[in-house]
Amino acid sequence: MHSGRIALAAIAFALALPSQTVAEDCALSPTGNGAVFFHPDGTLAGHRDAMRLVYCGPVGNSNWDRMPRMAAYRGHLTDQLSGTSSAGASIHATGTPTWSGSFGQDESGAKLRAADGLERIAANPRGFFAVIEEEGSDNFCNQHNASGCLEALKRADDAIGRMLGFIERHPKTFVLMASDSNAGGMQINEVDDPDASVPERDARSGAMLDGRDGTATLPFLSASDRNGKRFPFAIAWAVGDDVGSGVIARAAGHNADGLLPGNTLVKTDVYRALYFQLFGKAIQPLPVPR
Repeated sequence: MHSGRIALAAIAFALALPSQTVAEDCALSPTGNGAVFFHPDGTLAGHRDAMRLVYCGPVGNSNWDRMPRMAAYRGHLTDQLSGTSSAGASIHATGTPTWSGSFGQDESGAKLRAADGLERIAANPRGFFAVIEEEGSDNFCNQHNASGCLEALKRADDAIGRMLGFIERHPKTFVLMASDSNAGGMQINEVDDPDASVPERDARSGAMLDGRDGTATLPFLSASDRNGKRFPFAIAWAVGDDVGSGVIARAAGHNADGLLPGNTLVKTDVYRALYFQLFGKAIQPLPVPR
């Protein structure tokens, strides 16, 4: 997918289904609700904090902050602790544990079944399912392009704002948001002088640093606080790829309290939450092969 672009797929009841029997049953008994899964790839709380500082300021709130439900996301795979984009997509679409190199396959290599179809969002009285992804937040961060990543995160946050407005107009819609990994391990690094270029690496830890225009450039500036003060900061990078900790799931809308009720969301629960919203049936977790 082209970096920096939000992709939207509006799929009417296009859930991956574990058997033909279940598929036929669900086709006959939709709830009429709407479900949206939003996947700002590669993002976690550190990415959101950096975006909020730049665009909203230290005391401001982003649209991400407005989502009422929150849980820690557990994204391990069957063969490693950190997630991958391909395996994450496979698990989110099917609720089936799988391995890091999976492209629509389960742990044994069997293809995971998915139905396809397109309908206009919210126009179908039987309900709708939409999958939306911001890919730039993953691609730019893994290339250590802090400015590009923050711009992608702002687009994702604008999209969240529109989804929250959509929920107000269509109250039977449930929105679930999660990523499958932490791209680059982005963190905020304090800077003293707003007029001095950021060093290439942190003097104590050796972490790679980015300013507003890349390596060895002036620092970022936060939006103003209540007193009109702006704070300089740099972006620190932990790694050059995806790591597997710190992802936060958020939810809003119809059934949000019940579908994201606790403080933890296992990766395979994404499918089950969306399935229940669309079909009113609770799916038990699949046994993990030994």
